[in-house]
Amino acid sequence: MNHEDNELLCRVGPGTAMGQVVRRYWVPAFPSVRLPMQDSDPIRVRLFGENYVAFRGSDGTIGFLDEACPHRGAPLVLGNQEDCAIRCLYHGWKIGADGTILETPNAEASSLRKGLKANAYPTVESHGLVWVYLGPESEAPPRPVYSWESEKPEHTLVVDVDLDCNWVQVLEGLLDSAHAGILHTDILKKFPPKMRAEADAMKRGLLPRLEMERTDFGLHYAAIRANAGSTEDMDQVRITAYAAPFVTFIPSGGMAFIPVPIDDTHTKFYNLWWDSEQRLDTGPGHEHRLDMWGLTEEILNMTGMAPVMPPVGEIGRRNVWPQDRAAMRAGESFTGLPGITAEDAALAVGMGPILDRSRENLVASDIVISRTRRMLLKEAKAALSGGASSQWQSGKTPSHAITAASGDLPPGTDWRDMVSDHVAT
Repeated sequence: MNHEDNELLCRVGPGTAMGQVVRRYWVPAFPSVRLPMQDSDPIRVRLFGENYVAFRGSDGTIGFLDEACPHRGAPLVLGNQEDCAIRCLYHGWKIGADGTILETPNAEASSLRKGLKANAYPTVESHGLVWVYLGPESEAPPRPVYSWESEKPEHTLVVDVDLDCNWVQVLEGLLDSAHAGILHTDILKKFPPKMRAEADAMKRGLLPRLEMERTDFGLHYAAIRANAGSTEDMDQVRITAYAAPFVTFIPSGGMAFIPVPIDDTHTKFYNLWWDSEQRLDTGPGHEHRLDMWGLTEEILNMTGMAPVMPPVGEIGRRNVWPQDRAAMRAGESFTGLPGITAEDAALAVGMGPILDRSRENLVASDIVISRTRRMLLKEAKAALSGGASSQWQSGKTPSHAITAASGDLPPGTDWRDMVSDHVAT
């Protein structure tokens, strides 16, 4: 990849081609817990290099506006939430959740209020996430409703972390099955008994055969480990599904991960789990996932991954990766890092704010990475030329049917039968 294509791939700010692409899709804006139903103050949200203000109205409605007041650009996040509106501290302008200018104490002309409207963006709140659409209003697609949204809310868990690197670096880690049996060797030991055989197969099969296919929602691929199933005549198959441009479903199921660009060099990374048989908002299932992935409050604070409200100015770099080198020397830990998330994040962030992909030396196991880059670049180049987008997730595969899968298959069996609802393109 040359420098020009790398820039095209990674830059998402206002006026960029990839910025145009990603703004055409619904994106998680923040977890619902940031705006509780009562006594919630406005919050600043930074997406794609721009600042917004979000507030919850007295009826529970989420308002999502450009942070700059339409009067003279004062930060609305400093204002007061009143009923279903926010009032700017500077001159008292009151702006509704739909962008309507309700009051202008320093201007009596009602014609001003009728002819002016703040930029407001549609939101949907579901299962612990508030989603927003930032693209052209006339092109807004239906919001995808994913599989976890069919579960009871208490059977889902959302944890967000802040990472100091470009979002594509995080995405590529999610689509890289070849690293799982190496980087995550410590964590494979923590897999529950029902997944122990799968973990053992991943450790034995460090070079899986990868088969990828484009779908109408993005792509899916299978990592096939020959003769690594529960018996010698079975292959272990792990299928990852990528609902472009943001959501990746990871085997064995009940897991999805969403890297969202805060700006070009910072990423909001959402971890999602769901379980139809076990509540995850509290109890053993909740604790197990936080421990296994290294998402406890102590670890998030120690590594600088704990979410913070974005500042008015530039966002600094906060991530640090303390390793237990004594445990590594003693053979008790391969990475010395506290959990799956820290392991993946340390490598992605350690590549730098924006990876220079022109210096890479790709190998056969990077085929999914290279094809995903081509897929995204095709969309960015179409945006540059004014061409039509692929409109991922508006095809024949229902969004609730997009899934990961894993299991044992006899050699030669078509792995696509495990995800038969996915439609190839």
